Amino acid sequence: MKKSYADYLLDKENNKGREFSQKDVDNGWSVVQHNDVELEGWWDQAFSDRITPGQTHDHLQDPGQFIGITQNKAFRSDQGGLVRDFQNKAHYYAWYVPAASGIVVTDSRSPEYELQKQYNGQLSTESISRSVPPLHRLSDSIWTIWLGITGQNSRGLRYIGRGNIINPDTISIMKALFEANRRTTRVPWPGITAGIDSMIGKVLLGTPNGIATGWLIVDHHSILGRRKPTVTIWTYSTDGPSMIPHEDDDLDNVYMMLWDLGPPLPY
Repeated sequence: MKKSYADYLLDKENNKGREFSQKDVDNGWSVVQHNDVELEGWWDQAFSDRITPGQTHDHLQDPGQFIGITQNKAFRSDQGGLVRDFQNKAHYYAWYVPAASGIVVTDSRSPEYELQKQYNGQLSTESISRSVPPLHRLSDSIWTIWLGITGQNSRGLRYIGRGNIINPDTISIMKALFEANRRTTRVPWPGITAGIDSMIGKVLLGTPNGIATGWLIVDHHSILGRRKPTVTIWTYSTDGPSMIPHEDDDLDNVYMMLWDLGPPLPY
């Protein structure tokens, strides 16, 4: 029987960072595992400040695993009668930290985004639907990897962070919320926190960088249980949780988001 993408991730002997061939991996996804993205402050601030009092920082020093998947399948499209073959450069990169019950997504570009970029936003919804692989959402990717790492402890997922947000729609909304609540577009850690029942929480859940959290909770409620998350947003500072910026980053426009799913609640 042919192994699926999920089977490979759940098989720890195969999850060692090598790139699999097309015959091994469904729909062109390759798994990569490395540690070239640095994070600051997530373990001892974003996570430890928000979980059970009394847990020591030593418990949270395990940096976890940095794992990404990249899409390397050549797609063919006949949009507008023009047949084109091109590489889809979609990818999802994240830190998975079971010791802190958290995931920090560091870079995400969906197959849909990459397809539209190839066609300057002119690709029809129908063409995209025919071209993207069945497994294409960020929520499915990070859950599959989390499940492979944690196994029976997957229910313990508590935090989903988004580092260095660059989506212009999300940034525009975050700036508007900062201005409305703090009269500035820069609000360093601890930022602004809101419940899912609030206007801020609902708006952020609907952003391109927030919707994956909603899908993950809904799709996997049988394992995660009923949750009532809160969300925190903030801007880069040297003393708050962040990704280590690159030399050419505009530090006035580095935005972060953290979802605290909360504990499982009774139905």
